[in-house]
Amino acid sequence: MAFSSWLGSRDSTCPTTLRRLVSQATIYMIWRERNNRLHNNISAMPHTIYKTIDRLTRYAILGKKKSKRFSDLMQTWLAFD
Repeated sequence: MAFSSWLGSRDSTCPTTLRRLVSQATIYMIWRERNNRLHNNISAMPHTIYKTIDRLTRYAILGKKKSKRFSDLMQTWLAFD
């Protein structure tokens, strides 16, 4: 419930675009971790999952850095680091 309320909130410290990118990376990593545990009997450490979410978010921002919506997003993301 907290995740969905954070995603829908209108907080000025974290832009909606950044919230969406982080939520997409988080959901992807949860799905990937679930599949690895079920099918490969492999589980990752929480720190590794966090770092991968961070990397996926950075790559998504860097891939669209020329877009006006993404121009200041990397600075905002790094401020949370």
